[in-house]
Amino acid sequence: MRAFYDDSLLKGFANCGEIEVFGNKITVKPIPDVATPGVLDPREFDLAKKTLEERKATPLSLENLRKEGFPNINLNTVEIITKVYHLEHDGLGFDLWQYVPRKPFGASKRKAVLYVHGGSYITGSVYSEENPMKYLTEIAGCAVFNLDYSLAPEHPFPCALNEVVEAVRYLKQNAGSLGIDGEAIYLAGDSAGANLVLAACPSFEPSSLGGLILFYPAVAMNLESLPFEWKESDYEMQDAYKPFILPRLILGRSDANISPLGKLLASFYLRNGESRSDPRVSPLYLHAFSFPKMLLFTAEYDGLRIQAEYFASKVNKEGGDCRCIRYKGIHHAFLDKFGYFPQAEDALWEAKRFLEE
Repeated sequence: MRAFYDDSLLKGFANCGEIEVFGNKITVKPIPDVATPGVLDPREFDLAKKTLEERKATPLSLENLRKEGFPNINLNTVEIITKVYHLEHDGLGFDLWQYVPRKPFGASKRKAVLYVHGGSYITGSVYSEENPMKYLTEIAGCAVFNLDYSLAPEHPFPCALNEVVEAVRYLKQNAGSLGIDGEAIYLAGDSAGANLVLAACPSFEPSSLGGLILFYPAVAMNLESLPFEWKESDYEMQDAYKPFILPRLILGRSDANISPLGKLLASFYLRNGESRSDPRVSPLYLHAFSFPKMLLFTAEYDGLRIQAEYFASKVNKEGGDCRCIRYKGIHHAFLDKFGYFPQAEDALWEAKRFLEE
């Protein structure tokens, strides 16, 4: 078997529908082999059952958070060349990993994707999404640059944001030698990485960027004062699945006091008194004219889903261009499960089509 699921499941995503959320139309993709509402995807459910007790027994600490991760797999069928470029900003070094298919050898003017991994600003690495990004470069024929930015709390805000901006500038200034089109650079990221991508956009003219590809982005950190209501009732859940869904809604929920995890992340990332409503921290408060066109993915049982879908609506109401796709039955961070969850592979094919528009 090529992946840990049958390839026929990918065809099930074609049976998508459309709903309206915050006055904005979004595409909803089904669980490919289950039609029952309010349940987890079978693959997600199996994983949730295995990890629920483990999460309860693990103390919340930076050390333990950095040990978390998921070993996704390589689905490439062609040889991918990897190069590493060392960059610096304000005297601090960081790396930019490049993935590109070996053939056609010496291709130039490729479209480029700068990818920024998630991990709540304090965890994660280029290895988290290396396999999905290598797959994207194969199916789309683009060059992908995977940013190994500096993590908090050792390097708090705005260090990572500045490194994203520096990486974009590096790609533009060295486009010829890198074999890419400097005016067709797409910015992409998941979770906190998507937040950093959005926050970097005001540093560039939207017309100088190809677009944005955002996986379950964190767009607002000021959970006590959001411009919309977060409601647990917006998540359709059958009772048998609630024990495996509710603990995973912790990231974005704002119907109660900020979670211990939220406080931990904010204190590690924002260490110098920055406001959680600063648009560089919560890009929900940036105007749509700051952004190029974007493709945004959400997950049905992600606590960040509501803020991300509100953001998509806001962008479109302000005259921007944001297509939003929701995958049913899965949690946050589904791209990490590339090769295990068919949703991750399907999302990359959607990204390929977006790059070709």
